[in-house]
Amino acid sequence: MKPDLTFNSGYGLSETNGGICSVSSSEIMGNSALVGRLLPTAEAAVRDKSGRPVSPGASGSLFIRGAMAMMGYVTSAGIAENQDGWIRTGDVAHLDSTRNLYISGREANLFSRNDTYFFLEDLECQMSELSGISGACVCPRDDYLDIALEFTEERSEIDRSTIAALVRAQAGNVRWNVRQVQALPYLHSGKLNRKEVAKLLDAQFTAACLAP
Repeated sequence: MKPDLTFNSGYGLSETNGGICSVSSSEIMGNSALVGRLLPTAEAAVRDKSGRPVSPGASGSLFIRGAMAMMGYVTSAGIAENQDGWIRTGDVAHLDSTRNLYISGREANLFSRNDTYFFLEDLECQMSELSGISGACVCPRDDYLDIALEFTEERSEIDRSTIAALVRAQAGNVRWNVRQVQALPYLHSGKLNRKEVAKLLDAQFTAACLAP
């Protein structure tokens, strides 16, 4: 690789026909949530659960608007246009005072129960970094967390004490269950197919496995 090459990162959606912000590799060192400053053609709003804008630095649902954005989704009844041109991205984010955008995770993957909040991806990444584990998927159930682990060839059993410590650090005293799966299913986009993982775990479930 040539030493004088630099790389930029950014953030965008299919619905925005490309990126809506950009950041250099040097700027994101030590701050992986930063995805860049908004481009002149884009507007962003971060809103609370009631749809009201939040103050700079506060997290909420990310909405995007601009000339590059699609009109809406095509349905059987025609085009369902975006309200006032705003697209709800499905991401949890915050903006700082200089309009830098930070992405925390997906709204659908935010675990919230008994004043405990964390993103499923955070726990999955921690488990995937353990020796002998090539992938992890956490599926929230009504009263516990269901965890699927895919092993490398070097590992043959689950270290439940280590898993317990990771779960406790993120989710407190939430009950959990962990099983090995032969291979985690993925979507064509490369994302975990959480619905299929849940089906695999349903087929293996035994109540006696629940901890703590």
